[in-house]
Amino acid sequence: MAADETQLPVEFLATLAAGADPGSAAARMAAEQAHDVANSQQGGPLLAALLAKPYRDSAPSWLLEAAVANGLRQSESAYLTDSTSRSQAR
Repeated sequence: MAADETQLPVEFLATLAAGADPGSAAARMAAEQAHDVANSQQGGPLLAALLAKPYRDSAPSWLLEAAVANGLRQSESAYLTDSTSRSQAR
């Protein structure tokens, strides 16, 4: 995005991303704006929301790198438990 005044509030985008389906326009729009705020403190919740649903199974490298840089981590046991429950649900 070219100017700050054209960006939506990060809290709104995080809420939007949390309910967005993978590949949807909402997910893409939130990801585009997340790229701009990825290195700021306010970017953390948006990155987490994107990785929780729309980019849960596949995420661009910049998103993963930004999440690590922002300190977003999931414990190994939580990841293993979550992936086990997802595979059982299928």
